[in-house]
Amino acid sequence: MTLKLEKSVEALPHQIKSLYLARTTPGAVRKNWFDRGVDPLKVPSSNIEFRFDYQLINKVEVLMGFELSADGEILLNKPKWRLLTEDFYNASVGEAILCRHVRYENTQLGVFRDYELELPNYDQCFILVPPSLAPKPTFPSLPQGPTFDILNIGVRVAPGEFAAKAENKLAPSLATLTATSTNPILKFAEFPETEQTAGRRRI
Repeated sequence: MTLKLEKSVEALPHQIKSLYLARTTPGAVRKNWFDRGVDPLKVPSSNIEFRFDYQLINKVEVLMGFELSADGEILLNKPKWRLLTEDFYNASVGEAILCRHVRYENTQLGVFRDYELELPNYDQCFILVPPSLAPKPTFPSLPQGPTFDILNIGVRVAPGEFAAKAENKLAPSLATLTATSTNPILKFAEFPETEQTAGRRRI
């Protein structure tokens, strides 16, 4: 295998590589088209799936700049694109890079595009901003104490006089809510009765 052909094989999309790998190491792929014993393109149940997955592949290129004229002027009609690689993606964290979709074919290795299924390429150019792997923020834990649940939202209440006052303030509004609500979860919710809510609850 020549060096040029070897690089061409290394640059194959993963979908095409999986077909080669299925032939040499069947257990290494999730879907092995060869163990079915039939040509997937000749079976109606797999024909469209195979063509979409392996014969309508696009590659992503990134804009690197523009060619220059003999006078050093930028030629906007001659952009310089190159294949977007993982190394370039990781090196561009936090930066906006202009990319585009390009139809993929490799006639040297027999990878041809199925133009019968070709559709218009919308949003061919797009801006990509690789995110940074920032650590997730941490929040302080709530103080320990007795809890009661309001609409499945845990609310911690300090023990003692504050808890009693909080219950007296919350019960009337909750009783009104459950009495007028059409939601069965709210309507049949059990909240402590108070003098203000006694006789006003409808169940």
